[in-house]
Amino acid sequence: MSQSQDSPPVAVSVVVVCFNERTKIAECLGALLDQSSDSPLYEIIVVDNESTDGTREIVTEVASAHPRIRLVTNPIRSIAISRNMGWRLAAYPYVAYTDADCVVPRNWLACLIAGFLRYRHQDPLLAAVGGGNRTPADGSRFYQALHLFLNSFLGSHGSVQGRQYPADRQVDHLPTVNVLYSRQVLQELDGFLTECGNIGEDIDLSYRLVQKGHRLIYIAGCVVIHRMRATPKTWIRNMTLYGKGRIQFTIRHPGAIKYWIFLPMALVLVLLSVPFSFIYPFYIFFAGYLLLIALYSFILTLRRRRLQLLPLVFMLFVITHLAYGVGEWRAVLQPLLKRG
Repeated sequence: MSQSQDSPPVAVSVVVVCFNERTKIAECLGALLDQSSDSPLYEIIVVDNESTDGTREIVTEVASAHPRIRLVTNPIRSIAISRNMGWRLAAYPYVAYTDADCVVPRNWLACLIAGFLRYRHQDPLLAAVGGGNRTPADGSRFYQALHLFLNSFLGSHGSVQGRQYPADRQVDHLPTVNVLYSRQVLQELDGFLTECGNIGEDIDLSYRLVQKGHRLIYIAGCVVIHRMRATPKTWIRNMTLYGKGRIQFTIRHPGAIKYWIFLPMALVLVLLSVPFSFIYPFYIFFAGYLLLIALYSFILTLRRRRLQLLPLVFMLFVITHLAYGVGEWRAVLQPLLKRG
């Protein structure tokens, strides 16, 4: 991994934010400690939001045997503030992020750094590189269906989240489950917007970086295992939160508006109008949506030779779109209700 005499050292500060991740943090740290021999010099900063389930004790025990791990505490339960704390404490010029419910491959840091140096040589405005993420390959049927669902355009809304593209590409957003930033760029923008709290802090940063003329590059083949929400109930709750975050992001950045964000909101309205179908048969639109999603799910599972997952994939499309729409409506209506 060559570098010019004037370039900063190839060294990375890895930041992991956690709260009550007792069942997952040890595996996450184990994978980070087991990076390949061609990986750059690196440290691991764990920012804990005052976990109460024993997470801190596990990190402390692992850190006692591995000096490269530093545990710090953020008493404010905010992902944005915790991520900022991580890069501000970083000792090195590159800052990588993954989550406590992720397991990175052995070549993760080597892959990200190689990609960053390669593209930074071509474009000094490069701000970050990152990769995809997927559910565990040997996971439950729900996880298997979730992988198919997310690795599709309608499932990810064109986002890198859950996708595995076959080649490198420039993108508008890199999720913090698998990303490496230049610390200098984070300093220039003062990092993550603290007003985001626990929702959408990474997409907000990506947008501001792109608006400043910086580039974000997806690196193919650099995929982390992400143990996402493992049941329909927890998935619905998370998608509702994401929908709320999307509206808040759009309010902050009207220039980032995309037409598709209104489709889940419209879907919720159509579903609520079904009891009033004696006035106008709005259910026709919902029936048409279900038919199109069923066809899309069939084609998706047929191409992947996983037809046995068709019911679950179909269910995921419907509950995700509805939950996202509910979250969007909450973001729109809550300020109005508070004023009233």
